[in-house]
Amino acid sequence: MFENMSSREKTLALVVGSLAPIFILFFAFLWFMDRYEGNEEEIDDLTAQVEAQETKKMRGMAASQRQGYYRKVSLPVGTSRARSIYKTWLDDLVLKESGMSYDGVRFKEGGEIAYEGEAVATRNAFTVKPRGTLQQLVAFLHGFYSADHLHRINKLTIKPVTKSNRGKDPILTGELQMEVEIETLSLVDGPVNIVEFPVWRRELPAADDYTRNILSRNIFGPANNLPSFEKPKRSDLEFTIAASEKDAEGKYETVQIEAADADADDLLAFELIEKSGDDSNVKVVLGDQPRTASYRKMRLRIPKQTKPVRIPVSMRVVDDGLPSKSDEINFTISFVAPEVKEVEKPKDPPKPIEFAEHTYVRGLMSGGDGRWVVMLFNQIKSESHKLAAGDTVDIDGLTWTVIEVSKNLVTFEVDGDEKTFESGRSLADPLKAL
Repeated sequence: MFENMSSREKTLALVVGSLAPIFILFFAFLWFMDRYEGNEEEIDDLTAQVEAQETKKMRGMAASQRQGYYRKVSLPVGTSRARSIYKTWLDDLVLKESGMSYDGVRFKEGGEIAYEGEAVATRNAFTVKPRGTLQQLVAFLHGFYSADHLHRINKLTIKPVTKSNRGKDPILTGELQMEVEIETLSLVDGPVNIVEFPVWRRELPAADDYTRNILSRNIFGPANNLPSFEKPKRSDLEFTIAASEKDAEGKYETVQIEAADADADDLLAFELIEKSGDDSNVKVVLGDQPRTASYRKMRLRIPKQTKPVRIPVSMRVVDDGLPSKSDEINFTISFVAPEVKEVEKPKDPPKPIEFAEHTYVRGLMSGGDGRWVVMLFNQIKSESHKLAAGDTVDIDGLTWTVIEVSKNLVTFEVDGDEKTFESGRSLADPLKAL
């Protein structure tokens, strides 16, 4: 048959014959890939089913393990037994471990808890009203939450205890009145024949860590203000003291330090800070510290020094607020050489007033008896003297004796000398001898 075909038909038959295996292989590959992908989906489905079964099994094992743990930490079955054992545990926690006082435990049944129509646990409620400090409350809460039982605190009420202040704002006593409402669970398959409540402990930080952080907060007041130094001032950090010129052994100088705090009721305490590298041999000592809110001063006692020396001092002032705050200051106490005072020369005594300088010859005149007289006038004393020959007058501790009076001149004898004056002249300005 192939021999009867034309060359064109032979070529076409050859091409078709060559393509047929290719088509067969192509469709065979498509069939294989389809089957492969189908198998992969089946494998994935089976794998998912296996994993789901394993997860379910693991969850069941975890739930069973957790359920076993809950049975272990559950309160015992039976309301009366649970109440008695838990009350004993609460008594020990409140009274012994925390150190608070209270008036007993109130108990109330809370009913059953059901799951899918089946009872699984019994709920019980306990209420205690302890009284104590914030530190004791922290100890109570730490002990409560350290005990890993099926219990929880539903409500905690805290009120500060105050006392009257004669009509003013009440004074806080530092104690707290609390009311704690606790809920417990007793699983129906929990422990039965137990005499003492086992304490299962949880890993919590140490109670001191909680105490330190919580007690540093003022939960019933405004934020604590920072105290600050007022003397010495930050602008002048040096006290200057004159060194002693004499033996200073056993004697002290004092400087006063002052601080301020915006919280009027805070008590301030002053401290000296010792720093490494301070090679000063002079030791500064704190004075007495009255612990009253109104006293915010401190006297430092420094041994007297006979030579110049600089003493570095570091101090801290701390208040008693919550949280406690402080301020620090560095200053210097300097002993300096005493000033050398110049000895003042005694002043000359004031020159006595010379009345002769201010006494003038006012006039020379003839009296009714024909005798000539001289009129003297002292300007300072406003005194007048009328003298004739032979009369005397005391001026500046000297005796002035009139020897002769004429129409134009008057002559006095003074301390053995004769002095002649004309009218209008001062007694300190006699005429010169010819």
